[in-house]
Amino acid sequence: MYYRWFNCEQTKEVLGLLISLAFTLKNAKLNS
Repeated sequence: MYYRWFNCEQTKEVLGLLISLAFTLKNAKLNS
């Protein structure tokens, strides 16, 4: 139970990082 909850939280954290990384790459392409 706890492991599943932790895994869910971890997934959300990773998704957040990927989204911010995608925005950073998009901005870099627009700026260059």
